Amino acid sequence: MTGRSMEEIKQFLKRSAAALTNNPLVERELDDFMPIQSIGIDSMQLIHLVVQIETEYDIVFEDDEMLLENFKTIAIIADRIMMKLGVAL
Repeated sequence: MTGRSMEEIKQFLKRSAAALTNNPLVERELDDFMPIQSIGIDSMQLIHLVVQIETEYDIVFEDDEMLLENFKTIAIIADRIMMKLGVAL
């Protein structure tokens, strides 16, 4: 499992986004507060990202959490993962 610090989670998310878009530059260029849709991630890729997160961190996002606003940026997603892991922010 990937590390559980905020920075390690953000790096995991950026690596995953780069892989989903088939663009290795995304890992370096994606800012924590940039909408991930701005790098070309569509709704299907976002679902794949959520599945990768759930698998990597052994967490589950409930149906009522599956809102675009909850997965808008790396910072928002990382915060949600940390909450699910029970880590104080």
